[in-house]
Amino acid sequence: MSSAPDVVYIPFIDKNTGRTKQRAEPDANKAMDSLDEVIMNQMAKKADGWVCMTCGFLSKKKSNCASHVESKHVLSEGFSCPYCALFCPNRKSLRNHTDRHHKDK
Repeated sequence: MSSAPDVVYIPFIDKNTGRTKQRAEPDANKAMDSLDEVIMNQMAKKADGWVCMTCGFLSKKKSNCASHVESKHVLSEGFSCPYCALFCPNRKSLRNHTDRHHKDK
């Protein structure tokens, strides 16, 4: 007996309103790619670093700007820890949690 795949809700920007909305995506890998695409579309490379196009946040590191966009401007269902099911609001929080509490797994 096979179970249906978990549906992941991924954010996207509604081109008519400019607001972040969500759509269902049964393929988790595709969902992560779509989330990365949404984040990258809200960032721009400038001479002095990466800038958030929504609020003007500036960082020399692309990863810091991407984390900022994901945590502050992208509507997301969040992520559950695969080891203890703790809910994390973004991927960075999940990574920090698993590094701290599940190093041996």
